[in-house]
Amino acid sequence: MISIPVRASATGEQVETFELDETALGGEVKRGLIRDAIMVHEINQHLGTSSSKTRSEVAGSNKKPHRQKGTGRARAGHKRSPIWRGGAVVHGPRPFTKRVQLNKKQRKGAVVSALLAKCLDEGVVLLDGLECPEIKTRQVADLLDRLGLFDTVLIGVPAYDEKVYRSARNISGVEVRETRNFNAYDILVSKNLVLSKDAFVGLIERLKDKPELEAGAAVESESSESDNATPEVEGESEES
Repeated sequence: MISIPVRASATGEQVETFELDETALGGEVKRGLIRDAIMVHEINQHLGTSSSKTRSEVAGSNKKPHRQKGTGRARAGHKRSPIWRGGAVVHGPRPFTKRVQLNKKQRKGAVVSALLAKCLDEGVVLLDGLECPEIKTRQVADLLDRLGLFDTVLIGVPAYDEKVYRSARNISGVEVRETRNFNAYDILVSKNLVLSKDAFVGLIERLKDKPELEAGAAVESESSESDNATPEVEGESEES
C-alpha cells in the first residue's frame, strides 16, 4: 500500500491519508514502456522545418557563364551549380513531417507506470479541493508556497477550468493539464504532480482495464435468442 497525504488547500496542512493499492496501477513500473513513450513524444516534438535551396530554387540565369572550349576552365552550364559560390546545396535538409505513435494499450500502460513511479517517489500531492474564485496568479503562487513546492509542477484538473489555467500560466515551471490528457512525459518531466483527491480517484478509475464480457453471458444470450426464434415449417400438409 502507498500512503499519500491529503493536504488542505487553504493551509497546506495534512488533513487525511489516502491509501493506494499498487495493483490498482499495475503493481510494477514498466520502465521499457515508459522509455518508448518518452522517445515517441520527443520525436513527435521535432519540427522538420530546416530547408536548403536546390538548383531550381536558387536565383540565377540559365546563361552559360563562358564558352565551352578554349578558356582553360572547366565546363559550366549555369551559375546555379552547387560547385559555384552562391549556388545550390547538394543533399541539403528539406522540410519533412515525421510522426511516430504507440497503440492505445501501450500509451495507457505508459501513463499507468509513470503515475505509479511518481507515487512511489512521493511526487504526488493531493488536495482536499482545487479551486480559484477569480483569475489571479497570486492564488496559485501562494498555494505552491504553502505546499512547499518550488520546482516544476504539473497541476491536474478533472475538466478545463479557465480560472485555474489563467492563474497558473504566468508562473515559470508550472503547467496545467486535464487528467484525461496526461501522458507519461508530462508526469515524469515535472518534479511534483498536484491535483485534488477526487481528480486523482477519477484518474485511477479511468486508467483501470475495462472488464471483458464473460463467455457465460454470451452463451446465455445466444441460447435465449434461439429459444425465442419461431420454428420454420418444412412442408405443407397433404390434401385429403
